[in-house]
Amino acid sequence: MAYTTGIPLSTNIPAQSRVQIHDNFDALDTFLTINHVSLNAANQGKHKLVTLPEQAADPINADNEMSIYTKVVDTKSQMFLRNEGAAGDIVNFTSATKTNNGTTTLPSGLILKWGNSTTVLPNGIVTIAFVPVFPTALLTINANFAKVGGGHTAADDFMVRIYNYTKDEFSVVGFRITDNARGAIPFSWFAIGY
Repeated sequence: MAYTTGIPLSTNIPAQSRVQIHDNFDALDTFLTINHVSLNAANQGKHKLVTLPEQAADPINADNEMSIYTKVVDTKSQMFLRNEGAAGDIVNFTSATKTNNGTTTLPSGLILKWGNSTTVLPNGIVTIAFVPVFPTALLTINANFAKVGGGHTAADDFMVRIYNYTKDEFSVVGFRITDNARGAIPFSWFAIGY
């Protein structure tokens, strides 16, 4: 059913546009109920869901506007938020690298990164670069000895600590607790930045 614009004309007697006016109300009801609870129903006017068609490009926002939109990345539709202004930050908050070494960005703009290192180098120190780097700052990072499976003996008592860090990379030192000897040990890490 098509929506007819410009009716009734100022020269029309209302009865002349009655059919088009009736059809317009039906068209508006059909339009509203696509994503909303229908008129005259409990919860009328509320959203049932929000459907966002894919955009070909990132929107340009005014200084007092934000946008939530979808676009295709790597053949998959993903959701983005763009902060106010034409050069506002763009945050993809539906994608994550879902692997042992990964990253994701939260809607707030915080970036989470995690990973596993199979071993600290024999001298007890290893440096790992963030890929990609944190654009602004690394806020915090933790590392832990990570051994999967097997029994436990005093020889398994290792400790790792962050030795140094920047928004681009971090270093970890690992040592055996029983004798403080630096050694080759596996560890996992988790970092938060923006």
